[in-house]
Amino acid sequence: MPEIKLGHPNDGIPHHFLYDGVAGSLKLLLHLGGNTVTASGMDLVPDGPFLLASTHRGFKDVPALGIAFKDSGRRIQFMAKESLFIGPVGWLLKSCGTLPINRDEPTQEQLDGAFSVL
Repeated sequence: MPEIKLGHPNDGIPHHFLYDGVAGSLKLLLHLGGNTVTASGMDLVPDGPFLLASTHRGFKDVPALGIAFKDSGRRIQFMAKESLFIGPVGWLLKSCGTLPINRDEPTQEQLDGAFSVL
C-alpha cells in the first residue's frame, strides 16, 4: 500500500499516529453507543489518490468515513470549514491533518493545500 500523506506536506508531523488513535477511539465510542460502522463498495475505490465528496447529515457521518477507510487500510484527508479550527477542536482537526477551507471564498493557499495531497 502506498504511503498516504496527511496534513500539509511541508510540516513533517506524522499525523497518522493521532488519526489512527482518534479513529479507533471514535469507533469504540460509536460501538458503546450501539452504533456500528460498515462499509460496502470499498472495492470500487480506486488505488492511489482520489477525491471523495460526501454529504453528512450529522456528527457521526464524518468519523464513520474515517473509520471505514482506516478499517480498509487507508486514511483519508479531510477538509473542514475553517470556523471549526479554534480551541481544542481546532487543535485536534489540525493534528489529524484536516485542512481548513473557507467554503464561500477559498483562498489560493487553501486550494493548493487540497490539491497537494492528490
